[in-house]
Amino acid sequence: SIHRPIYLLNVNDNFSIFTATHSLDYYFTGVTPGIKTPEFTAVGCVDGLQGGFYDSNVKEVVLTADWIKDDDDVEHWTLQELEAQSFEDLYKFELPHLMKLFNQTGVRPKVFLYQRDSSEVVCHATGFFPKALMISWQKNGEDLHEDVDLRETLPNLDDTFQKKSILTVSPEELDKHNYTCIVQHISLEKEMVLQVNNHRAVTVLLVVVVIFVWKKKQPGKRRNASNFNMLKLSSDC
Repeated sequence: SIHRPIYLLNVNDNFSIFTATHSLDYYFTGVTPGIKTPEFTAVGCVDGLQGGFYDSNVKEVVLTADWIKDDDDVEHWTLQELEAQSFEDLYKFELPHLMKLFNQTGVRPKVFLYQRDSSEVVCHATGFFPKALMISWQKNGEDLHEDVDLRETLPNLDDTFQKKSILTVSPEELDKHNYTCIVQHISLEKEMVLQVNNHRAVTVLLVVVVIFVWKKKQPGKRRNASNFNMLKLSSDC
């Protein structure tokens, strides 16, 4: 709060000073991304009444009170706007640290790595909150940006989010090099690293096991069918 004296001129042209207490308060609000509310809002109030505001969506000071909305002091309000933007940057930097301090780091993502076909590998994160999440790829420990399709973040029905990134790479390249998917989120103490080659081997192994079990069951099904036909013929006699 800021308190300032008020200067009045009396009817006898003599200066008299009367002091009165008025309050000028600023309220700052920072929220995690992913909802309709602006990530940062600053509201200025005089004697408890809102005079104007700034938020991260409009990116400028908006005067709302009748007694101030026609103020055309451009230099003053430009300065106020710059100060609000500096507070916005500070909040965006400090908010993740504050959330970790109070153990409000959000919901951890569940990450799945799979091959959609012979030339596409999908890294899919889901069930996380807040919305901000980063998926990246590395090839032999080096950042990879080519042949990467990073999809937009989508909402889930339970107010969490999902996001996927698709890497286009040939089977030959997968065999020659080490590819990894990197997932970063505020709920994770450290980045999540998934090895593409290891997951590919497990997928192939599971397919082989399924085919083996299916083939093993086929003779049994034929015998059951034969027995059924024999019983049917006996009953017809």
